[in-house]
Amino acid sequence: MAIDALQAGKHVLLEKPIAHILADGERLADEVARHPDLGFMIAFNNRYRPDSIVLKQHIDAGELSRIYYAKTGWLRGASGFFLSGWFTQRDRSGRGPLIDLGVHMLDLTLWLMGNPRPVSVSGSVYHEFNDVMHQSTGTDVDVEDLAAAFVKLDNGATVLLDVSWLSHIEESDLIYTQLFGSGGNATIRRGPDEDFRIVSASGRGTTRTTVVSTPKLPAWVASEPGYQLYASFRAEIADFVDSVQEGRQPGATITHGLDILRVLDGIYRSAETGRETVLVDAVDEDHIESGDVLAPT
Repeated sequence: MAIDALQAGKHVLLEKPIAHILADGERLADEVARHPDLGFMIAFNNRYRPDSIVLKQHIDAGELSRIYYAKTGWLRGASGFFLSGWFTQRDRSGRGPLIDLGVHMLDLTLWLMGNPRPVSVSGSVYHEFNDVMHQSTGTDVDVEDLAAAFVKLDNGATVLLDVSWLSHIEESDLIYTQLFGSGGNATIRRGPDEDFRIVSASGRGTTRTTVVSTPKLPAWVASEPGYQLYASFRAEIADFVDSVQEGRQPGATITHGLDILRVLDGIYRSAETGRETVLVDAVDEDHIESGDVLAPT
């Protein structure tokens, strides 16, 4: 549909993921390149949450220095599973929580880190609760319920990712990103118990102490429950409209979307083979390695 829209001369704001199949994502990227006069943006709304924006400002100001490691995830507890229908059917959804939730967390983390390019991944997927999901949905279930991955980036940094639709954790929904920098550490935790802090150190030797600060968000964020989510969608759409009117690149480009899709494809291939998957070279776009499908057949 995105390709049809571009060929019809329309600007496109596309929801994630850009495709279920890597080859389709590459076809879309080729089509975007053929229409440089049209605006094209991926709808990664988590970049536009007020806490994400405030943290990015602190990062861009150099407070964390070089970010060399990150942990991120979106885990749902046993009481948090509420999906139905096509979500649990691989031929229609593409796969499970990795392609549903992992997309968001990978993009947010890479964006906060300055969008380094992924170069290799090691991953595992699990099917521990297919019977439970089947009883809940009443439909066939052939997707994973949890996925975990280790992603290496072209700047030497790494990202550790875990996502689940159903797992035995205390929270119904645990969403987190933690960044380890040479100058400080930052954590955003979302869900029932929200947390937003930056940790650094002060002093030398025996006088060296840990300093914890909580960045301030606009007052209206705290006053209205759920406002950060709604604000993220408004800001996302505003950026898309502004980018079209100003003739500039939007926040989330086709390159970012395709990088995420390659990581997902690499995780599923790594889970199938039991080995690390080397992704396309971040510089040499002429040697794209196309997987048949995101999920191993």
